[in-house]
Amino acid sequence: MKNNFTDFTEVKTRIDEDTGEILSQTVITADQRRARRANFEKKQLKDAENEETKQIRKRYGIFVWLLYNTNQVLDWGIKDEDIAKLIFISTYMNYDNRLMSPPDRVMNDRSMRELLKVSDRTFERFIKSITDANILFIDNKGCYCLNEELFLRGKLENKDYDHSVSIMKLYANGIRKLYQNAKIYDHRLLAYLFRAIPFVNINYNMLCHNPEQSVLKLIKPMLFSEFCEKIGYSTDNERRLKNKLKKPCFFLNMPL
Repeated sequence: MKNNFTDFTEVKTRIDEDTGEILSQTVITADQRRARRANFEKKQLKDAENEETKQIRKRYGIFVWLLYNTNQVLDWGIKDEDIAKLIFISTYMNYDNRLMSPPDRVMNDRSMRELLKVSDRTFERFIKSITDANILFIDNKGCYCLNEELFLRGKLENKDYDHSVSIMKLYANGIRKLYQNAKIYDHRLLAYLFRAIPFVNINYNMLCHNPEQSVLKLIKPMLFSEFCEKIGYSTDNERRLKNKLKKPCFFLNMPL
């Protein structure tokens, strides 16, 4: 029978070297040893997770939580191209959901328009669109803020949000590179990728009809034609969209 070093009681004795007197004795039971071992392994796992988080943060930057309903296409009552702009500016949120650029300065119309790289007319229409949809609002200090039912920043345990919704991290460096490498006319194409988020299985990074399923053989893959139907894109032109998504210009030269 194989012995386990945690299955015996250990007695540690401290003796006076001069007199031979027993100064103290410490009894470590098998249960105590197992508990210590479990705590040690738990600490190792925690340290590894912290290091992984540190490396991810270093590579991809800060992140914002996107809140959405699984298996329901992102549809906030705004145009596709505005979805791309919205998700881009969401990466400039602080912990109070205020838009900041640079990080220590409140974002104003000028700084936001310069980040978005759009004309005055397009900017004004965008602001009106997301304001009318109750996504953007101005707080009592005159700062632009995003709706906390859609975007959050910080630890979720400190936030009051609907736990029935799904969440995904939007890493700032990746989102910004996608947007900044895209042409204005590619914003709608970029939005199609963002609208696919509720159908992505986070375990296998694939579009499917049951994105929360963790068992591979039980996953129901989504056909591209079905995805087109979800986002309201004509299935007659699905090959055209597929070809565009396979080689969009904004995926090139992105050393994340």
